[in-house]
Amino acid sequence: MPLSPRRTRIRRRLFVTVVAVPVLAAATALVVAWWPTGDPEDVVTGYLDAIRSGDFAATAEYTAQAPGEPDTSDELLTEAAMPTGWEFDDVRTVGEPFEDSATVDFTVAADGRERDGRFRLDLVDGEWVIADPYVTVDASRSPMGYVEFNGVTVEADRVRVFPGVYRVFESDRELFDLPDYIAVPGGGTGYRPSVPVTDALTGLVETRVTEWIDSCVAAATDPFPDGCPFRADWGGGEYVFTNGHIYDDPTGTWRVAEYPKVWVSQDLQGFRLRQVAPGEVVFTGTGMRGDALGDIALDCRFAVDRLTFRLGPDGEVPLSREIGDTC
Repeated sequence: MPLSPRRTRIRRRLFVTVVAVPVLAAATALVVAWWPTGDPEDVVTGYLDAIRSGDFAATAEYTAQAPGEPDTSDELLTEAAMPTGWEFDDVRTVGEPFEDSATVDFTVAADGRERDGRFRLDLVDGEWVIADPYVTVDASRSPMGYVEFNGVTVEADRVRVFPGVYRVFESDRELFDLPDYIAVPGGGTGYRPSVPVTDALTGLVETRVTEWIDSCVAAATDPFPDGCPFRADWGGGEYVFTNGHIYDDPTGTWRVAEYPKVWVSQDLQGFRLRQVAPGEVVFTGTGMRGDALGDIALDCRFAVDRLTFRLGPDGEVPLSREIGDTC
């Protein structure tokens, strides 16, 4: 059963002990002692309740100032990205609290899955506060080159988030559907989702490959286009050798004779292109053959297999290849 919402403020009780010592005349001394009466479990419960109710301001009441981390984005620590409407249970203190620190575990459940989280609490000025209130998510090995939690997109490999249950990559639901992500502190925080390679995803990648080749064809005015899957490569990009002749300073245009056919898989580096059939492009132009201008015609078959990429926002598929001679 999920815990009922409780917003417990830590109060101090002032105990006054009056000690009367008769020495010729009455004298009174006051001994003042301050004791924390809040329970670490109440602090964790209050913090998690504030998060799941979307009360951004209230979360600060239960936490210490948490410094930022190098190369880590805090763009998801906003009210818009807060995870709401989820359930937690079994808040429990681990062992006995020390004089100035305590450890509290809790459990988050979603879609039949459970994950245990752990907070460290410090006693500061008589109040228990959560020392590590956020979860650092490492998405550097995700096949996506960005993070999208609860509809908020961040182009970063490491992000800090509130604990809770997040809807992920909602803008890509037409391509694939992924389960919610449970973020808890103290556990493994690497995020590398297994993405189903659907027909929609394969179709998107095929379209992006076609656009990439079209952009190469449109931009290149010589046989040596950079970052493209095809090129002539003689003399360090200074001349073309074909039909037994050398052509210096070649210029001309490319056209597509056949686009490659591909499918997609996921591996440790992201997504990988797998080739079904190669592509073919044609270059026509002119170059100096000795002292005279000569015509050039090149047929170039090329491959795009084994190219890896990470899917970007809005269906971006960043593709580039540095390659030797394909003509």
